Amino acid sequence: MEPTWDGIAHLPGNLGTLRIVRTAYPDALVSYVAGAAQIERLREIAPADVIEGVHFVAWEANQDRDTGPGDVLKSWRKLRALPASATRQADLIVMCSCTATMFTALAWSGLAARSMAMLHGNANDLAGWRSRQPLRRWFDLGSALPRFCGRGGRLLVMEQRIAEGLSKAYPWMAGSLHCLPHPLLPEESGLAAKSSPLSGIVQIAFAGLATVAKGFPQFVELQQALDAARPGQFAFHAVGKLHPECAPLDQSGLATRAAEGLPRREFVGLLSRMDYLFVWHQDNYYGHAASGVVYDAVNLGLPMVARTSAQISEWQQQGLPVALSFDTLAAAIAALRDLDVVAERKRYALQCRNLDALRDSLSLPRLAQQFQRIAEPMLPSAAAGHRHP
Repeated sequence: MEPTWDGIAHLPGNLGTLRIVRTAYPDALVSYVAGAAQIERLREIAPADVIEGVHFVAWEANQDRDTGPGDVLKSWRKLRALPASATRQADLIVMCSCTATMFTALAWSGLAARSMAMLHGNANDLAGWRSRQPLRRWFDLGSALPRFCGRGGRLLVMEQRIAEGLSKAYPWMAGSLHCLPHPLLPEESGLAAKSSPLSGIVQIAFAGLATVAKGFPQFVELQQALDAARPGQFAFHAVGKLHPECAPLDQSGLATRAAEGLPRREFVGLLSRMDYLFVWHQDNYYGHAASGVVYDAVNLGLPMVARTSAQISEWQQQGLPVALSFDTLAAAIAALRDLDVVAERKRYALQCRNLDALRDSLSLPRLAQQFQRIAEPMLPSAAAGHRHP
């Protein structure tokens, strides 16, 4: 179930999760509950064998920004209105995202013990502001998550470091929290591999929703600085949708400008022609959230120009550097301004090999096995034995 986002939001990750479920339990009867627009787009990009036999159920995806009793009641009624096969009769419910109100609705409906839910950036809300209004506090994330976990619900995050950080910060969560790494789409694997890397103009892309949290202002600043210092040596592409908060930025120097969202195939096709992906995510959001763009880079085989974030650093400490990483934008500007493209090819090739190794570690069979280890204790013994969630 994708209860929160519609359209292309979370679409690659959700398709990957559906793939994991179907690989782990190939004989299962699977329903996919999501907004009508997401179902349509998933059908467009999913291989036929992945969606064959899946029962699609359209509903209104909702971000539930408030946590009043009326919002919780709305989520509860939405769950009650779904077919029993997707709720009461299901052995396992996988929520691809979850809001505070949905966590409470799952607990109230008696579904928490058979549910696992992905925590994304909303995990940051646990340390955020809380209303003084008693009813809103009773239903906000700080109250709803312990309620969900206390009734047997499981939580999933996509990186081990996130699981460790949340378990340390919230010990009550530790027994319910599991890591299921970010899924990849096999049909997109290695599409950016080049027979002659770093030849000609260096192509650098910003991918996805152009926001402040993802570093779009820094991308534009980098473009302006390098175009002034080394005109004609670099080309900068914003591949994705422009967020209103970044609309005032001057994109006139970009070869491709952020505007509207793109169909997945067009999005991936543009990225596959790049040399680097620009990743300047801010840890105040992405410290507790895996970045789909980073995993697109891993899957496509696309080295990064990146801020030294927690995940980039972790891979580097494992002996798998996959990026030109910098603590400051000024350092990135200085390094790229002095970049010797011919001399850089050896390091670039190493980064590509490391991306191949990371992609192999996230293979579908491995993730399916990890999913089974998390799911088996939740399933009725007969269902577990026959792989029928």
